[in-house]
Amino acid sequence: MASRSPRFAFSRAIGNVATHPAYGGRGLGAALLARTLDLLRRRSFALSLLYAGSRQRAFYERAGWRSLSSDWTRLDLGRPLAAAAAAGGRVADTLRIVDVAGATDGERATALNAAARFYDASSAATPGAIIRSSEYWSRWIGAFALAETRSRLLVAFRGFAPVAYLAGRNTESGLELAEGFAAPADEPALVALAAELGGGATMLCWPRVPWLDAAFGGLDGRAESITRSAGMGRAVAPGDGGFPAFRYLLSVLDRF
Repeated sequence: MASRSPRFAFSRAIGNVATHPAYGGRGLGAALLARTLDLLRRRSFALSLLYAGSRQRAFYERAGWRSLSSDWTRLDLGRPLAAAAAAGGRVADTLRIVDVAGATDGERATALNAAARFYDASSAATPGAIIRSSEYWSRWIGAFALAETRSRLLVAFRGFAPVAYLAGRNTESGLELAEGFAAPADEPALVALAAELGGGATMLCWPRVPWLDAAFGGLDGRAESITRSAGMGRAVAPGDGGFPAFRYLLSVLDRF
């Protein structure tokens, strides 16, 4: 996955690294990583990121990757989200909500296009955010990521005009929001979308970005700040001073 932004640099992800048990302990995996890093340098990639389980992290740390984290808010509502949303008024009654997974082909394309425009608007205010192509939206998010992570992506329309989008999934601990955006005047629509995603949830969790904080921070409940893993990252060039910027880059990437 590549990221183009004049504020940072090109980045490349690494995935599916494994050694057959019969050949373990010979340094083959480390040698592959070293060759991969050399290839990334020759192709002018400055940063590399990956996700690893707890048992694999030490392997990547020895090769120079570092664990990264992102800031989230967890809100214990003490009552179902649908009730909390209704207390703010019947905003949902003025909206037409499209669920990308269950939409017709035409609705799906329109909803994904609207979500992409909202994402671009939010990315413009987020240093280091990944630029998503139209193919990324249609082939990755629309066709794979939602099904793979059991997430849903909803887009709210007022008439024919899109006003907000929100992606998230229900977990054992509550409703976990992945990303979303609305203009300040339409932030209540985000609460309506969250209630549609998981109206029965009594716990709500979202990444710390201004527009989600503004939309959900006003809900009554007990809030706490939490830190979550955002994968691992490594500056590719030796002595690259851009790693602190990369750390901030990854702090806003843990989506879908």
